[in-house]
Amino acid sequence: MMTTIKKPKERVISKYPKSYRVLAIVGDGPHGLSMVRNMGMNGLCVLSVCKTRYARSRHSRYSTGVWALDVPADQAEFIDEIEKLARQYDAGSIITLSEVNHLALIDNRDRFEPDICILSPAEKPFKKTLDKEYMRSLCEEIGVPVAKGVVLSEFLKDPQQDMSYPRIMRTRHKHEEDADRNAPWKVVYAFNEQEFNEQVEQVASIVDNVLVEECHPGVTYNISMLMHNGEPFFGGSYTGENHYPVAGGVTVQRITRAIGAPFEHAVNLLKALEYYEGNASVCFRYNLETDEFIFTEINPRFGGATTTITRAGFDIVFLVWQSHFEPDKMIKPHYSIGMRTRDFRGSVGWLRGILKGELVEPGGRQYSKLGAIASFLWHCGPWTYDDTLYWRDIKPYIMERVDMIVPHLPGFKKSRGRNQK
Repeated sequence: MMTTIKKPKERVISKYPKSYRVLAIVGDGPHGLSMVRNMGMNGLCVLSVCKTRYARSRHSRYSTGVWALDVPADQAEFIDEIEKLARQYDAGSIITLSEVNHLALIDNRDRFEPDICILSPAEKPFKKTLDKEYMRSLCEEIGVPVAKGVVLSEFLKDPQQDMSYPRIMRTRHKHEEDADRNAPWKVVYAFNEQEFNEQVEQVASIVDNVLVEECHPGVTYNISMLMHNGEPFFGGSYTGENHYPVAGGVTVQRITRAIGAPFEHAVNLLKALEYYEGNASVCFRYNLETDEFIFTEINPRFGGATTTITRAGFDIVFLVWQSHFEPDKMIKPHYSIGMRTRDFRGSVGWLRGILKGELVEPGGRQYSKLGAIASFLWHCGPWTYDDTLYWRDIKPYIMERVDMIVPHLPGFKKSRGRNQK
């Protein structure tokens, strides 16, 4: 059931017209917090729905109201509770972060619209992006550079196919409703036949849902795109410097870049998908030595670098809202190049992984242990922005640090357990 954490004041809510009231399903992490801030700083009334009372968005001054809803999105109760809350506060729109939440809203769009606008992409292009094999085939069809690959079940029928090492494997189509259909890792690298065979054994029961590809070395290069009326309104790009987990994880340190050659490929892909409205993160692998790009995937949602994109001047979350309610007021932003941000908690995990000897993904920067420590400390300086730190909204930053320290204090787990009982 829905739990109220911070009840909005009626006199505050009443100041906003219906279209300015946004119900935001943002989860507990820093990406959701960046969504709340981007909308709140641009004058919207944000009603935040988190998973637990420990969410970072709970402490933001830009959350007019906060609720916790720890119900899987594929259950009917999830949509029932969201609709009830949206109508209670007469929200004009609903926006969300995760793919599973998008799917739930898309499948139930007729329960809300036209009274409440669902700020999610159209159903067909959204679902097509989730099928990695379909996207790989589409790239081949329209001439977008993509790695050689095939579904693992087909590869095992003819293991003599011309596919060099290192190889990468990942889930072809993520099943939120059936976790047993997902690979046990986000991505995994095989540098020789023995490693490859060991990894195949781990997914022997789901070989039809695993994609195997040649691995192209390089860094992650992402373009956060906003499509409007069938055309690209704006795109902000960045490269990932550090990841957690170290190989194949999410980017926890990033730097903004000028739009490069992949921009045209990103636009062509989105148009081929008929992805005419909404935001998407189009991801490539960029080889710094050869200046070559290889497409990897499209994330049809706000990505992990939303804080980086918005800090650089691209108010992508607010612009998604504005494209539906105030399209005539949309202004193309000035995007800062060379700005670096990081998720401190994720960076701690990255450093721990390096110190444990975990391998960096092929083509990534190799650090010695001392080099990793030095890099981590260097980026504690003001030249690297912290994802959570905003001086005009400081409480989430303070509470994040408290949350990282307190669990390690003596007796914490025991006392917390008593409180929960």
